[in-house]
Amino acid sequence: MQKSKQLFILSAPIRSGKTSLLRAWTDSATCFGGFLSPNSPTGRILWFPSIKQQIPFELATPDSNCLSIGKFHFDSKAFELGINQAITDLKSGKKYILLDEIGKLELEHQSGFYQGLMELLGLLPSYPDSKLVFVVRDSLLDLAIDLLKEYHASVYDLDEFRNQIQARWIILAGGESKRMGSPKALLNYHGQAQYLYLNELLEANNQIPLLSLAYPNQIEHGSIECLYDLEDYEPCGPMSALLSYHNTYPLAGAYLIACDMPGIGKREIGNLLKSKSNRPLAAVSDFGPEPLFAFYPLDLLCQLEFFHDQGEQSLRRILEKTGFQELIGINPLALRSIDTQQQAQNWFKHE
Repeated sequence: MQKSKQLFILSAPIRSGKTSLLRAWTDSATCFGGFLSPNSPTGRILWFPSIKQQIPFELATPDSNCLSIGKFHFDSKAFELGINQAITDLKSGKKYILLDEIGKLELEHQSGFYQGLMELLGLLPSYPDSKLVFVVRDSLLDLAIDLLKEYHASVYDLDEFRNQIQARWIILAGGESKRMGSPKALLNYHGQAQYLYLNELLEANNQIPLLSLAYPNQIEHGSIECLYDLEDYEPCGPMSALLSYHNTYPLAGAYLIACDMPGIGKREIGNLLKSKSNRPLAAVSDFGPEPLFAFYPLDLLCQLEFFHDQGEQSLRRILEKTGFQELIGINPLALRSIDTQQQAQNWFKHE
């Protein structure tokens, strides 16, 4: 299986909101390292998301220890501290190393963060699960692509990057449905196939649905974007879906929603969406956390490969081991799993 890319470039004009978007992203999880360079009343600073600390970066007036580019002056020590923190974060296991930003000093003069950047790139092959995110203004994008050409970086503008970090909903429709005797995703509980019903509910809430299938053409799916289980992750059910998702969409968290819970509707989806958290979110039943109607943040998605390699395939046990936030206000009856024809008949009888 081809591993997902390790380098990503966010490129947009000056003062277009790049750093603000990244700051909101880093607040959603603890797997971030490197540095951001937001503005402050005294000029730009360096913010380190891994340690929640900042240091001065831009100087109002030049001095003997500064690096200057045009009318801007920067503390030369901050460059060393910034790249050292990025390297420390990479070595300590942070999965996303942010470099905000790589500018003229680096790309035109091989100064500033340049030497440290080269060291960081040299270390990257030893950390195949980590990813570097570079911020580059649009006028310098060609220089950045040329510098990083051997890494085949993925390049996004601001809107594209915002889309890449938005959590998607995985509609689980890839099960064999042996006990039911027919695909659960095609059962008609609400006037149409269940996967179409869930897709409409999610799109009505401005969410991005993905139909998770074990293989192409497993069911007729129309124009819905599909996510197929990658070969290395077969066959381990919903765990395969999440692992395949994280490999395909490595910058975003994920929601899981199963086709065998016809009681889940608009209210339950709205409840989960309102319960924002940087921790996993799951309702609790007599069996423990319900993993098939839950939110999985980046932090947890980054750990799934380890659990998979250890032979752990139960998402419920993983939630119990790593910790989760209980989703409040969900009717337990909405989480009933309909797995057999008799259960389906009973559902229709009582609904």
